[in-house]
Amino acid sequence: MKGQVVIPLYKADQWPRWGELFEDTPTYEQWFKGHVEGIERFRKQGVIVHEIEIDIDLYVAWTKETKQQINADTRNEYPNHVLAERVIAMGGLDPT
Repeated sequence: MKGQVVIPLYKADQWPRWGELFEDTPTYEQWFKGHVEGIERFRKQGVIVHEIEIDIDLYVAWTKETKQQINADTRNEYPNHVLAERVIAMGGLDPT
C-alpha cells in the first residue's frame, strides 16, 4: 500500500457559496473535472482515497467553534477532521 489521502467532495448546489468565501474559485465543472482526475491518479498509484463530502455550513460552524479563520488551510484541514470524527464514531477504519 502506498498511503492514503483525504479528498473533499463539494456539493454542486453549494459551490456558489464557496466562491463567495474564496477568491479565484473555478467553475464547479472545472473543479469537478480536476477532482475526478486527481482521484484516478491517486488510485492508479495504489493510494487509498477517502472522498469526504463537505457541507459549507458545517465547515463554517467548525471554523467558528474552533476559533479558526476561513482560509485555504482550514478548508484543507476540515475534510481530515470530518474523517477523523467518522473513524472515532465507527471505532476504526477499514483499509479497503
